[in-house]
Amino acid sequence: TTGVQAAQVLAAGQFNWWTPPNQPWAEYGVPEELKQGPDDGEAEGDSAQWLGKASDAMMRELGRSNFYSVKGEADLALAVFGTDLVIADESDTGSELFNFIHCKIKTYTIEEDYKGVVDTVRREITMTYRQIKQKFGRAGDTIPPEMAEQAKKEKGVCKFKILHCIFPREDSERLPAAKDGKNKPIASVYISIDFKAVIRVGGYDESPILCRRFAKWGTGAVWGFGPGYLALPDARQVNYVEQYLDALAELHAYPRILTPDNLDGDVDLRAGGNTVFDSSNPDSAPREWATAGDWKLGLEQQERKRQAIRDAFFVDAFKLLNSAPLIDKEMTAYEISQRQAEQLQGVTPAFTRSIPEFINPLMKRGFGVMLRAGTIKDPPEALKKPIGPGKAALIMPEVVVTSRFNDA
Repeated sequence: TTGVQAAQVLAAGQFNWWTPPNQPWAEYGVPEELKQGPDDGEAEGDSAQWLGKASDAMMRELGRSNFYSVKGEADLALAVFGTDLVIADESDTGSELFNFIHCKIKTYTIEEDYKGVVDTVRREITMTYRQIKQKFGRAGDTIPPEMAEQAKKEKGVCKFKILHCIFPREDSERLPAAKDGKNKPIASVYISIDFKAVIRVGGYDESPILCRRFAKWGTGAVWGFGPGYLALPDARQVNYVEQYLDALAELHAYPRILTPDNLDGDVDLRAGGNTVFDSSNPDSAPREWATAGDWKLGLEQQERKRQAIRDAFFVDAFKLLNSAPLIDKEMTAYEISQRQAEQLQGVTPAFTRSIPEFINPLMKRGFGVMLRAGTIKDPPEALKKPIGPGKAALIMPEVVVTSRFNDA
């Protein structure tokens, strides 16, 4: 279980150091174009104050939603498989604005745009007929009649496969001024795989795709790789060593016995057992055979492999105070912080990938959802820019990461 435990430590480290639920870890900042405009400190100050309130609202809405429970699952999947996908959807029911969906590995495919950003997802969902009726009840949704007939025939115990496709729409395929789902910039299409029928054609105003890759080989493949791939050979070796150490322990507890032919069937192997042999012939006594084995050497070899697994998952970076050098020696808080910063350098590339692939799109998606829902209102004039006669649009704010990891 060394690999399992190490993956859990890395997942907990990502959760607590990157997106801790007890403190803000990202905020909206004044857009760069506003800073470079005319020197108007008052306008910039009003914008900063309004964006600060928007940041507080975003953290509050994430706390009210299922974000942190889904993020915990996603961090573990990222640590093991190196690629993870979360859909930042809007909630259909309840007072929450968001509903986050964690997509299990092997149930989806991804595609990148020319910048290397994942902008297309196809994921397979398995749903009961009852769940399908609950989700697809909007005007314009079309549930195949054959699905209802099959569900009735099988008394609702059957399940159906749904394909959910998310991809950017070309400007030529939509009416930008229209607000309905079919004309939104990001398409969202649900298809019944079993009956080859389109159930819903909708869309998103911002991309809901939060696809992280722990690291990439740089060979053009869209999939990432993570510590699980690096630790797998050592994990297999540890399992092998564990097997023969168990065999060695069993051999010492229940040793092999050489039995003379004159005692065949008369050797008592029970605790306190009594076996009578010919004392005039020492070779007629039962004796252990081929029970030698170096237990200590096996343990040392196993511990080396286990440490290699822990190193692959950066365990020491997140459990620094449990490491032997700190236990055996008194250290100042400054020295501990410097050591921790040094240890965290190894996982920094993965964190920097999470900013453009997870935090930035999440905060931008949340900003749009809150604005449309009226959670954030009355933006200052300085954040508006004209886009036509009598029309204005908000300038997208900067996303500033303020997590514990940044401080460390």
